[in-house]
Amino acid sequence: YFKFPHNYNHVSRMMMYDFFNRSLNPGHADIAERDFVPLTQEEATVFDVTHPAPDKSEVAEVALLKSLDAASQRQIAALAPKDAASMKEFRRAIGGALEVMIGRSLPPAGSTEFEQTAETIRDGFREFTGKLRLKAHGEELPTVFLLPENYNRQVVLWFDGEGKGRIFESAGKPIPEIGQLLKAGFAITSADLYLTGEFTAHGKPVTEMPVVKNPREFAGFTLGYNHPLFSQRVHDILTVTSSTKYHEQTPEHVHLVGVNGAGIHVAAACAIAGKAVSSAAVDTAGYRFATITQIRDVNLLPGAVKYGDVPAILALCAPTKLAVAGETVKSATIAQLAYQSTSAAIEYLPSGSGAISDWLLKPA
Repeated sequence: YFKFPHNYNHVSRMMMYDFFNRSLNPGHADIAERDFVPLTQEEATVFDVTHPAPDKSEVAEVALLKSLDAASQRQIAALAPKDAASMKEFRRAIGGALEVMIGRSLPPAGSTEFEQTAETIRDGFREFTGKLRLKAHGEELPTVFLLPENYNRQVVLWFDGEGKGRIFESAGKPIPEIGQLLKAGFAITSADLYLTGEFTAHGKPVTEMPVVKNPREFAGFTLGYNHPLFSQRVHDILTVTSSTKYHEQTPEHVHLVGVNGAGIHVAAACAIAGKAVSSAAVDTAGYRFATITQIRDVNLLPGAVKYGDVPAILALCAPTKLAVAGETVKSATIAQLAYQSTSAAIEYLPSGSGAISDWLLKPA
């Protein structure tokens, strides 16, 4: 009630009571507040001679936080998958946490539309550019689609952390990795994830997460009310995935690729998209959310470290066919366990997008 901004006085409360009474139908004929007697200071006091207050030093606070973290980590470690049953519980708990952190599922069929702005005939393929829109959220993505003459009904969604322009060497000429895939008949789609490419004035991704207009340096003002930038970029990948999966041309296979900083975003999208994706190939470059030290870091994702960091996200991709660069069996133990529990396997690749394109070209 804007007459009393940020207020919960008697007038506002009476309006709220009336709204609840009409909307929830509890059946109250008359609504009135009763007086209450506040607790005395003695009744409200938590610590006393018998129960003394703990030390209020920084050392005590750090010790408490470490104790809480250790207890949490023991619970999460106990969720490590060993078989199909424990994998189901891992997906419920850790996967449920990721779903909350990302805040969106794969958009349903018919939820996207593509506005084509240009079509260019290239050497052996056609290039379509335009805006891909997610209608329900009013979002649009600058997108490019490459359709080879010998289309094999498989589409590679190639995401680069610097934007869709990175799939080209020069005007209209794809980089060698993309050229290989086009020659083999794969269609290619790429898009500028939020605040990369065409979303910025200079065409380069932002170096800090946008914040709300508030002079106080408090992450909750931005992340308490809005999705983190990391999640928004995962939303964009899910939008492109939905548009491709449910396209009228009905591709037989949809493959996700994430390179140059987009690997962890693609892995998160794969974990959310599930069976909509045939395979995923990502380069994590060994990145961990635990290395973040600033609240404006573009990859800050509250909860990511608590719920297993990057290896847990890779684990949640199981059993989707997965290739990973930047990791080893030892560095991604939880992912290895998850894939073993689903009778699937991860293939570990050397760094570089060339290794990823070679992997995609291997016979199934």
